[in-house]
Amino acid sequence: MRVPSATYRVQFHLNFRFADAEKIVPYLHEMGITHLYASPWGRARRGSMHGYDVADPLHINSEIGTEEEFNSFVKRLHKYGMGLILDIVPNHMAASDENPWWMDVLENGIESSYAAYFDIDWDAPGAKWRDVQKNQVVLPVLNDQYDRVLFRQGIAIRLDERGFYVHAEGNRVPISPRTYFEILSPCNAFLSESTLVSSNLLHEFESLLEIGRALALPANETMGVEKTRPVLRAELKSRLWDLCLREKAIREAVDRRLLQLNGIAGDPQSFAALDALLVQQSYRLAHWRTAAGEINYRRFFGLNHLVAVRVEDPRVFEATHAMIFHLVEENKVDGLRVDHIDGLFDPLEYLDRLQNARKVQPNDDSESLGIYTIVEKITSGDEELPKTWRVAGTTGYDFLNVANTLFIDPHGWHELESVYRDFTGIHSTFADTWYIRKRQVMEELFGSDIRVLSSRLGRLAALDPRGRDLPMRLEGNHRSPAGLSNVHSRSRASGA
Repeated sequence: MRVPSATYRVQFHLNFRFADAEKIVPYLHEMGITHLYASPWGRARRGSMHGYDVADPLHINSEIGTEEEFNSFVKRLHKYGMGLILDIVPNHMAASDENPWWMDVLENGIESSYAAYFDIDWDAPGAKWRDVQKNQVVLPVLNDQYDRVLFRQGIAIRLDERGFYVHAEGNRVPISPRTYFEILSPCNAFLSESTLVSSNLLHEFESLLEIGRALALPANETMGVEKTRPVLRAELKSRLWDLCLREKAIREAVDRRLLQLNGIAGDPQSFAALDALLVQQSYRLAHWRTAAGEINYRRFFGLNHLVAVRVEDPRVFEATHAMIFHLVEENKVDGLRVDHIDGLFDPLEYLDRLQNARKVQPNDDSESLGIYTIVEKITSGDEELPKTWRVAGTTGYDFLNVANTLFIDPHGWHELESVYRDFTGIHSTFADTWYIRKRQVMEELFGSDIRVLSSRLGRLAALDPRGRDLPMRLEGNHRSPAGLSNVHSRSRASGA
């Protein structure tokens, strides 16, 4: 294991690529830099300026360079005796249409091969209508209440080469192949009305409907075909698109059906079929303001567009780290910086797995590290990293916290505190302020998360006679430090 003595942070994005970093290597070498510490560069969302919204961990982000450009960049580093530390994001991925795993989950629900990859509570406690919402992902992507968006034609079914999808206020969400038959079956009547459609074309379309009919059956029922569901889904979508491109009559029939299905502005009843179709999907489109109370996938803090990954599952760990380990084995990456270590289910297990995954045996003086690893963790007060963690330390927040005190004049700090208290009317202690704001964050941003944890705690309590009658929620007023209650009320009223 090679320990860096001086690092330089490089933030990759579409305006600063591998080729740009390669140009400054000689200059950084003259400065005494031994390692470049690079931001994540797995394929991120389009236009990402930071790379932490990873959409595909198996490929390099084309916006920051090609594989050849990356190899050239690493070769230049090695020429100057320098190394590369890579920032990795094990906790979350982008919840967007650029994430193929996430799209597969939204399309196929619990039948998806990636359903276990994400931290989703498929039977979340507190759902308004559990019989309907069971096995659905709550998607808070709408800018208004669902009915308002629906009735003004803000939600529509469309078709492209990837199949049917929902277009909802700029979001693309796939339609489940289970419901293709419901969409396409009326097209058969449209085609039968035309005297220009051949019997062969009708037969070809009917064979397509047979696939849709088979997929509409419950997963545990036989379909009368030998092909697997994933194969049938792919065949249904590709054949449908091919027919629409090749046969004008098919395209016109599908367009006519979608026009009928997408409703008429000003006529709420005309959207009944579309609403019924959406209810059958593996997700529920919802107003973004419902996220705090109803979202059923774990997020990165309160960011709806970042979904937590179940990296504690060995399959998920291997899948999300495949490219990273490949680069480590090729000696193109010399160290790892683990983002948001506190967000993981079991940091100790993760770090052990990270070190054990490398085939190269650690040297005697490497403190059991197969690869130099540091973690992003903010320690507070006397807190230290657990000694069982196989890491070389943190990314330096604790050092910076101490160093920053050199720039603070104690007299000036008290003056600022006095001005702040006079201006805000808050005269409580820091501890009380910290307490009430922590409660506010838990209630307003993480209500759904607290509900899930409370439900699990309730199930554990029910296993013990002493906890069986404890209520799930304690009602009543909580202590509010002086000077904070009014501010708290104002922030609630303003939607803060």
